[in-house]
Parts: sequence; structure tokens; C-alpha cells
Amino acid sequence: MFFLNDRQGWIVGKHGTVLGTVDGGRSWQLLNDTDFSRKRETFWSEHLLFTDERHGMVGVCCGECSTGGTWLMHAWVTSDGGRTWAMISHEEAEKTDLMKERTFETSRGELWTVFHQADVGYKKIGEESWHSAMKLIPGQEGWYRDVWFSSPKTGCMASNLGLYRTVDGGATWSRRTGFEGEPTLVRMTSDADITISVGPRLHESHDGGQTWSEAWSGPSDIVGLTYLPSGAGIAIGKGGLILRRSVIISATQK
Repeated sequence: MFFLNDRQGWIVGKHGTVLGTVDGGRSWQLLNDTDFSRKRETFWSEHLLFTDERHGMVGVCCGECSTGGTWLMHAWVTSDGGRTWAMISHEEAEKTDLMKERTFETSRGELWTVFHQADVGYKKIGEESWHSAMKLIPGQEGWYRDVWFSSPKTGCMASNLGLYRTVDGGATWSRRTGFEGEPTLVRMTSDADITISVGPRLHESHDGGQTWSEAWSGPSDIVGLTYLPSGAGIAIGKGGLILRRSVIISATQK
């Protein structure tokens, strides 16, 4: 899922279905239903980027993608707002800014990103090779699925072991509790305001993860989550579920 601004956005589904909105997610239009998965045994549209209302790109990851190998197997580009797509080479895709929305620069001179599901990676700026976060935290080896930094010092990682938060740019991490299950997605709208997905549920905290409340519980797992510049939140779930909340309650509003 990617939003160019408060009004225009796109969703690319697991099998390549493309939906578009021009009213901030209140309504959606089917733009393309080409089954990209026929071209790959496994399809994960992990990276989506539009540079304007017409030109965009989707990056496809699969099981072979990792920090130890190539992060992107294939990519498709569109020049008509998502109605038609053409495949480009792996080399062409890696020269683009496709991953920039999901890459964060920290106060320690590091870059953090998500390669595909269950593979958060980091490296020093200027290094060629990425390192997996799997063994980063002593005694907490696990599958780190998502990462988000709200500022150069403060960020969160979602993993099968729980949610971890840093306030020193990733040098140290502390576990946050107060909810049941394994978080898969994390988004932050400020250092204090955190939203996570845990299966079919959304939980939110307004005090840096010290306490939590359930914001949504539904029939299908949440697989996409974003906040617009206006503060509106959009979540997507398996089976075509799309949720929209007009205003987020933040720590500064309480």
C-alpha cells in the first residue's frame, strides 16, 4: 500500500490485484487484476512506490530474498496510474528509489529496512552488505518482521518474540508487553504513538508502548497498515478487508 498524498493511493494484493483511491481511502476502484503470481511461484508485493499520479513501481519478493542475497527478484512499472504494468529487470529495479519509504536513517549512522516478511535488515551508511536483525538482540534470536522509526533515535521492531523499542538509534532494544500474540506490522506517528497488528487485531499505544488498547478486532489478519499526512489511518486485511479511521488519537491530543 502506498499513498502519494492525503487523497491518492494504491493497494497491490498478494496475487497482483491493483486498487486505487482518489478520496483518501473512502472508496476504491479496481485498476488491474493481472495475476502476477503466475510469473513466480510465490508472490509478495513488499515494496510499492509512486513518484506521481501516473508513474509507479511494485517490487516482488519471494522466499529467496534475504539480507544475505538479493532483496528483490522482479519489479513491474506503470505509467498510467496502475492500469497496466510492464516487467523490468532486477538491475533496473535496484537503481530506483523503490525501497525508500521503508528505509530509515538513524542517529548512529545506520540504515534500517524490511526486505520481505520476517527479514529486517540494517547496515552502516556506506557499507555494501546488509545484516539481518535476527541475532541483533542478545538472547532474543527470532524472526524480526517489521521495523519503523519515528525519529532518528526512536523506533520499534515487530517479531515473533514480541515488540521491541529503541530510544538510542538501535544500539539497545527493550521489549514492550501488554498485549497477547505476535505482532507482524508496526507503525509510529510519533515517538509515543505506536500501532501494531497482531493477527486480525490492531493495538495502539500513546505512551511509547507502556500500555495498550485494542483498536480493532475482525475476521481476517491485517496485512497492511499506513497513516496519511492528515492523520487518517488505513489498514488492509486478507480477503479484501479495507479499514479507514479518519482521525488518530495521539499522545499530544490527550
